[in-house]
Amino acid sequence: MLTLKNLSGKFMIPKGANIGISPFFMARDPTLWKDPLKFIPERFNTDAEQIHSYLNVPFSAGPRNCIGQKFAMLEMKSTVSKVLRNFELSVAPGYEPILVAELILRPDNGVMLQLKKRTY
Repeated sequence: MLTLKNLSGKFMIPKGANIGISPFFMARDPTLWKDPLKFIPERFNTDAEQIHSYLNVPFSAGPRNCIGQKFAMLEMKSTVSKVLRNFELSVAPGYEPILVAELILRPDNGVMLQLKKRTY
């Protein structure tokens, strides 16, 4: 048996057991995050309260993590900033996502956004 230590103590994993890591449930664990169901993107700022590097695993973690992680984050920030400079985004009226937990959590019915051209 393998003995691991978690935040609340120890637990045993039988030899030969399969282990799955669920970022969906990790991100919603109140023992790991303050107000886990609130959208608080600032919690991931490098200046924010120090968090364990394995608690946020969108690109995996450890020595075999995604080699394009930094590039992907910069590309995403650049694209989002370009969109937000030109449009106001809001959720389309009456839209309710139907969440599907597969390899990643995604809406089964797409993401319905409403864009309004910014006027300066």
